[in-house]
Amino acid sequence: MKSIVLFGSFTHQKTYTLSNEIQSYQMANESTSIGGPMMDIATEFANLSFETHCMVKMGNDIESLECKDQLDSRGIFTQAISTDAPMPSELIVVTPSNQYTILSSSSVTSFLPTDQIPFVSFDHCDYGLLHEFNEDFLLRLFSKTPKVKWIMNHGFPNANLLKYLHGIILNEAEFRKHSKGFSKEMMSQMLVNAGVKWIVILSDRDVFVYNEDYEEFTFPSNQPIGIHNPLRQSFIAQLINTLYEHNSIKQAVESCLSLTPVNDN
Repeated sequence: MKSIVLFGSFTHQKTYTLSNEIQSYQMANESTSIGGPMMDIATEFANLSFETHCMVKMGNDIESLECKDQLDSRGIFTQAISTDAPMPSELIVVTPSNQYTILSSSSVTSFLPTDQIPFVSFDHCDYGLLHEFNEDFLLRLFSKTPKVKWIMNHGFPNANLLKYLHGIILNEAEFRKHSKGFSKEMMSQMLVNAGVKWIVILSDRDVFVYNEDYEEFTFPSNQPIGIHNPLRQSFIAQLINTLYEHNSIKQAVESCLSLTPVNDN
């Protein structure tokens, strides 16, 4: 059976979608989501018949407990590290060419090396997806789960940990934040040299792929995968699902681009 473990936290997410770029005063479409991307992507994998495990840094409020109960009811194995803080709030502003995210700083969402993680419950999983940057925590996680193919979403750690990563998924804004001014090609080459198998960079118009054979590909996309969170979650789930059929990241991206649903929100 296909299997994956996801690391993250629940968020109270409010999204404003604009019809044009940010101005001093304008109207927007508003939507609210309780649980945020963690709920979305866990559900995506469960719908694709994955044995889905979630390690969640969870707030001390009723909404957080309700999110966990929802995942449990969908057959998702959810284990939580509780924090003495409420569910973090996330404000997202989406424009035609970008996405801006503001996360409340009052809540603890990152995992720590002192957290009691039940590694044995998910060390059998084929893949793992995470967005964590505490080096001590990551080193402990990777050393305890050597069989998991870890994929970093939204960024990548320092050079000494890259050898543990199977893949990296970024959008263009995240790439610019981490690339230190290097081009996609040059930074991807350095990441592969350090041990990463592949890199995927998402934009509002195409998907850039770099593989362990030092080959680069760019595929057009008619959907803003890089700046639209629900589309991104769907794309990532489809990508990892398709990797079971194609050993090549190039073929997997080509295939799942045609499967990512159009979302008009």
